[in-house]
Amino acid sequence: MRVFKGSNKRADCEVTARHTGDDIELTFTNKGSGTARLKLSDGYGGRPSTVTVRPGAKVRRTVDLAAGRRWYDLTVTVEADKAFLRRLAGHVENGKPGVSDPAIITA
Repeated sequence: MRVFKGSNKRADCEVTARHTGDDIELTFTNKGSGTARLKLSDGYGGRPSTVTVRPGAKVRRTVDLAAGRRWYDLTVTVEADKAFLRRLAGHVENGKPGVSDPAIITA
């Protein structure tokens, strides 16, 4: 699942993801003229982190998916633009047996 909210007017950042083995590698690209300060939150309990990207630069971060058993729910927001949100959620398939989403609550 991918969710894109807000424009890139104040936060001219691009966020891309690809899986690397059992993890997700995020690439943050700053196409603007100012430094971007992004907040990366992990819906599976990982600690929130700040990613600082200078103008014209790319920063890569690898997110360990072991705690969520290869499931991920990542949200990226930008300090300077409260409307900006990028959410990436899903499961990394690697050919190994998997489990149902551990975040699903059963009644």
